[in-house]
Amino acid sequence: MSDRHERRLAAVLGGRQSRGSGSVFSDGDGRRTHGQPFAFAWDGKSTLGGSISITRAMWRKMVEQATWGRPMLAFGFFSDTRLSDFEISLVAVSDHDFSELLEAVDTAGRMRERLLALAQLAELGQPVPAQALRAVARDQAVDLACQD
Repeated sequence: MSDRHERRLAAVLGGRQSRGSGSVFSDGDGRRTHGQPFAFAWDGKSTLGGSISITRAMWRKMVEQATWGRPMLAFGFFSDTRLSDFEISLVAVSDHDFSELLEAVDTAGRMRERLLALAQLAELGQPVPAQALRAVARDQAVDLACQD
């Protein structure tokens, strides 16, 4: 049951399943590659039952095993005894990591809006100043009247 959950987590989270299912210290059940934004390392727990307990010890162990990554606990509730699908799949991360993730999403949204505005200029045949592109890369407001 746990192997199926761990394979799914690696696929859904864009990472790799660890050899030995967490039996190797500092590896958890899986992780995203070092250097990726939000490189989480996770420990998966799955059940056919109605609940999974979370303990401080589980979290502390994952924090220790995550080493350079961000710790995550992942929970899967299988929908049937064939283990064909999950009824519920959840993850738990620290509120600090979650707030950083929200900020990254907000930043990406702002950058997308600014890039779309610059693309519209380019489509109209107007020059797109390099200074404006650099401002987008630094997540700064774009002055469409700026000159290079």
